[in-house]
Amino acid sequence: MEKKILVVLGRFGDIYMAAKQLKEPCKIACAPEFSQIVYELFPQHEVIIIEGIPKYNPKMAAHFCTVKYPDHKIVAAQQDGTTLDEYIGFRNFQSYQEYHASTL
Repeated sequence: MEKKILVVLGRFGDIYMAAKQLKEPCKIACAPEFSQIVYELFPQHEVIIIEGIPKYNPKMAAHFCTVKYPDHKIVAAQQDGTTLDEYIGFRNFQSYQEYHASTL
């Protein structure tokens, strides 16, 4: 089984929307203050606590995960820090997050 990491630094709703799209257990990288939702609602997933990276920079968090877990497939399912070209085709931010999470 391929090892996978979903990066979502946003609030509880962001994590919930993205995590419910996952088809199999993986690791979810999130900010410590929002990790409780994973422990409570998605216990099948492992939690990676990301500290010291701004919540609006999931690409930096994904890079951190790439360095720490080079053998994992890593997807940042959060639109913060992206360019308009990266999310122009999505109806809203929720559809952006759900689509990217579903690619894991």
